[in-house]
Amino acid sequence: MNSYQQDAMEFISILLNYLHEDLNRVSNKPYVQIEEQKENESDTNASKRYWDYHILRENSIIVDLFHGQFKNIIKCEYCHKEKKTYEPFINISLPIPEQHNHYIIKFFTHLKCKYKS
Repeated sequence: MNSYQQDAMEFISILLNYLHEDLNRVSNKPYVQIEEQKENESDTNASKRYWDYHILRENSIIVDLFHGQFKNIIKCEYCHKEKKTYEPFINISLPIPEQHNHYIIKFFTHLKCKYKS
C-alpha cells in the first residue's frame, strides 16, 4: 500500500490548521479550566459546555465548517465510575478496507446551526 492517501490527509490537515490560525477571531486566548461532566448533567449540556470552552480559544470559519467533537468515556474496572469528556477534532482517520465492511458514524449538530438549511 502506498502512502499517497496519508500524505494527502496530512497536507489537508496542515492546510486547514494554517488557515484556521490566520482566520482565528480570537487574538487573546484565555486559559479555561474545563470541569468534568457532572453526574446529573446531560450529554447535550456537557457537550455544549465543552464546545463553548473550545470556541473561547479557537473560533474561525474553519472551526465552523470542519471541527467536531468526540465523546470519550473512561470507565474504571474496579469501581465502575465513568469519566466523560468531549474533545474537538478537525478530521477523522478511517481505514479504507479492501472488503465491504460497514462503519456507523453519528453526526450531531446544535439546533441553532447557522449553516443548517
